[in-house]
Amino acid sequence: MEAIPTNELYRLPFVDKPPTDGRRVLLQPYFDTANRDWHLYFEVEPGKLGRIAGGEPVYGGYLSRDIADRNRDIELPFVTLITQHLSFPKVHGRLRAIESDFHQCAAVLEKYRLLWQYRPASGLHTSFLIASELEYLLLLIRSLYDLVHAVVAKIAGLLVVLDGSNRKIAKQLPESFRAVAMQGNELRSGDDIVATYKLPPALANWYVAEAPAFRELRRLRDGIAHHGRTVPTLFELPEGLALDASDSMWSEFLIWPSEMRINGKFGSVRALFAALVLNAVSATTRLDEALRACVQLPDAIGTDVRSFLRSPFGAQLVRLLDILAAPWEGRESA
Repeated sequence: MEAIPTNELYRLPFVDKPPTDGRRVLLQPYFDTANRDWHLYFEVEPGKLGRIAGGEPVYGGYLSRDIADRNRDIELPFVTLITQHLSFPKVHGRLRAIESDFHQCAAVLEKYRLLWQYRPASGLHTSFLIASELEYLLLLIRSLYDLVHAVVAKIAGLLVVLDGSNRKIAKQLPESFRAVAMQGNELRSGDDIVATYKLPPALANWYVAEAPAFRELRRLRDGIAHHGRTVPTLFELPEGLALDASDSMWSEFLIWPSEMRINGKFGSVRALFAALVLNAVSATTRLDEALRACVQLPDAIGTDVRSFLRSPFGAQLVRLLDILAAPWEGRESA
């Protein structure tokens, strides 16, 4: 694509200040909340934009000043950070991968719903199929940590911190989240991360806060992928699919309070899926907050413009908190 002239960029309803610092304007669908109207622009000829008439997205990210459909769309503040402040060529390529991971999370939750719903008539061994989805979800979320860490690594030498020193975030960071947050199998302290990588404390504390969940994911994922450990036995109870929450392998997952267990032992598998996905989404939001607290960001491209995600299975992401509040799927149809 050729460089779009500034006068053309001003035609876009989500652009108020075209960047002049090497960032790019990402051509995403835009929802006009005042007129309930969708805008989608493409380069129709070199250097000239044109709008497609009618329609709306069914899959992908979009920009707006408010959410278009609260029943199936979710807001992603970290993606807003990228589209509005960090759309450098080295960074925005990660955006599609991050959004894709959240689409896949929604798809996993939808498959869970369908497998449970149709298990009586299908004759399928539902527990085995859902166990394989759990294995995939662990792999998926484990990779997401490296994707969002890669954004930090890419901007580390581009932006300065807010402490008045005018110094860059860091000279260089390793390629993986684990290398920053852990040393061997041990978690690093915030002071250690600051001393080793010269990160501002607010950002170092983000790695500290996310590291315990990451370590558990890595432990389970590596045990399955590299050491031949099988996914846990799942039980088909009338209340829903369950696992033995008292097993030591789940000791770090505090998502099964005693009042939500069956017979004081069995915890909801659906709650585990929801908790894993919710923590992944929330981790990116916490990173957005950490970066805004300590990094001098370039001006936003659009005033009050935010990023949202729409998926065919987005309703599953919208209701994550509801699932955790009432985790047993079998009780919904009782």
